[in-house]
Amino acid sequence: GAQKRVFRLIPGLEQAEFHRYGVMHRNTFIHGPSVLNRAFQFKKYPHLFAAGQLTGVEGYMESTASGLIAAVQVLRYVQGKQFLTFPEESLFGALSRHVSTDTEDYQPMSANFGILPPLAEPIKNKQLRKEAYAMRSLDALQGLGGNS
Repeated sequence: GAQKRVFRLIPGLEQAEFHRYGVMHRNTFIHGPSVLNRAFQFKKYPHLFAAGQLTGVEGYMESTASGLIAAVQVLRYVQGKQFLTFPEESLFGALSRHVSTDTEDYQPMSANFGILPPLAEPIKNKQLRKEAYAMRSLDALQGLGGNS
C-alpha cells in the first residue's frame, strides 16, 4: 500500500497500473561453498578473490571483514606465502568457514555467536557466555601471529 501511494505522487504515475511491487533490498550472492575456499579465493580461478555480500556474508561489518580477509590473502598470494587460517573460534574464521562449507540451503549469514563452535562447558548467563566466546576467540587469535 505504501509503495502504491508513494509511486502515485510521481507526476505521470497518478493513474499507472502496477503489476509487481519491489522489496526493500535483495541479496545477490554466489554459492560460496561451490566456488570459494576459506581464503575467499575462487577454487577454479586462484588469481581471483571475492569479498562482501557477494560471498554470502550479510551486514556492513561482515562485508568489511570479508574484504579485509580477502585483502590479507591476496597480499599473501602475490608474495607466495601460505594463506592465514583464521581460527573457527573467531568470527573471521567462522565467516570464512561459512562461505566455504557446503550446507543444504546456503544462505547469507551475519556474524553471530551461533556460528561459533560451542563452548566446552555451557554457560547460562548470557553476558558471561558472550565474554567466554570473546576470550576464547582472543586466545585462538594469539596463535595467528606466528603464522606470518
